Amino acid sequence: MKAILVFLALSLSLMTAYSQKDENPTENEKNNLIKLMLGEPVVVYSDNDSNCRFINNYDAENRILQSLTEVLHNGKWNMSSRVTYYYDSDGYLLTEVGESWQNNNWLNSYKRTYSKDLFGNKISYTYAIWENGKWIISSVNTFDVNSYLKRYNFPSEY
Repeated sequence: MKAILVFLALSLSLMTAYSQKDENPTENEKNNLIKLMLGEPVVVYSDNDSNCRFINNYDAENRILQSLTEVLHNGKWNMSSRVTYYYDSDGYLLTEVGESWQNNNWLNSYKRTYSKDLFGNKISYTYAIWENGKWIISSVNTFDVNSYLKRYNFPSEY
């Protein structure tokens, strides 16, 4: 039931975005809704000014698993970067890993690791960058009781 409600909310938001335009949804936009229903990758945003598009994959619970960025070059879409999301058994986001596409390989770029309290509230996240074959912590970010973010920057191996 939760998955159906999330799907309906996503569909409604997509249809609302389409209806805010002064035209009917394009065939591409209609196909994205069908892909979302089938659990296939969906082009969620395309920016004609910067010639890039974002393609997301979702799991059965409609949690984002991966977001791929492609850049249009000489009329062909080329992979640029991706972010992969990892969740715990309760569905809370644990880690996201960003990678860049270079020389036909995915190379680590950054990693954000979240922690939560017993009630599932995010209490902090650590941001690390990939440098010389290892993760280097660049900041630790915590949330106070009022949900205000506090950032502490420092380099350290992770």
